[in-house]
Amino acid sequence: MSCEALLETREAVPRYRAGAVVAEARSIHRGFANWLALLGAIGVGRVRGCPPALDMRARAGPNMRTPAGDRSWWTAVECFGRDNYRLASCHLPPGPVVIDVGANIGAFALAVLALRPEARVAAYEASPLALATLRANVASNRAEGAVTVHHAAVTGLAEPATVWLYEHIGDLCTSSLLGPVTASQIGEADAAGLGIPEFGAERTEVPAIALSELLGSGPQEVDLLKIDVEGAEYAILEATPLHLLGKVRRLVLEYHRVPGHDIGELAERLGEAGLRWERHERSALPYQGMGWWVKPPHEW
Repeated sequence: MSCEALLETREAVPRYRAGAVVAEARSIHRGFANWLALLGAIGVGRVRGCPPALDMRARAGPNMRTPAGDRSWWTAVECFGRDNYRLASCHLPPGPVVIDVGANIGAFALAVLALRPEARVAAYEASPLALATLRANVASNRAEGAVTVHHAAVTGLAEPATVWLYEHIGDLCTSSLLGPVTASQIGEADAAGLGIPEFGAERTEVPAIALSELLGSGPQEVDLLKIDVEGAEYAILEATPLHLLGKVRRLVLEYHRVPGHDIGELAERLGEAGLRWERHERSALPYQGMGWWVKPPHEW
């Protein structure tokens, strides 16, 4: 994909529409025991124009800390207040093996443990800023034995070593919005005069690993694969061999607007690997949403 196409995936949309603030408040109340303090702190942060650091006590058990000046607290609301990933409906077996691609600050991994305390989660996060909070949240919940944290961008590159990550400062829940791209694409962007500051992002070199490498080590199947990589999902799944995708029993992913791609393409690819498209929910944002796939139980 060209750098122009990658940059076009960044679309300015209003964060708050009519009723959105009320819905947000309900989600925070539903998911967190200290909801009143959170609403107050978030409100003050909006007035001041800077999100505060938050200590979030989920009703399901886990506690999370979010960094000041960043909106990544919303990922915790998505997991514990809104249940965006519909974890309860995934029917995870006892002691599930879970791969979390795009782990952010750890909300999804901790939500899995709240549902299945004996789970084993491999969490992959590219953003150095999110990674520090992810590690701290895993440690504060004494979950180091259950969650293995990896600093890596999961990509569709055949032999990745490192990639360039565009870090969207102040919003780690979309930190890779402009996608992991290769050094040659960075050179293409620089030659074209496509600067970074105008997008409110910084460029960072991070280690990378292919999804095929994660799935290819050993015969063990993966009970749940979660992917949230801000548009890189198409390249990742296209590059992963079908026989390796077939080792995934359940998959949930957030798909994003990427020119030339759509959710039907993902459904076709995963269908070829033996996964059935089970559920689809569109987002309020255009060309975005969530998708769920499952491998028929008789094929496990």
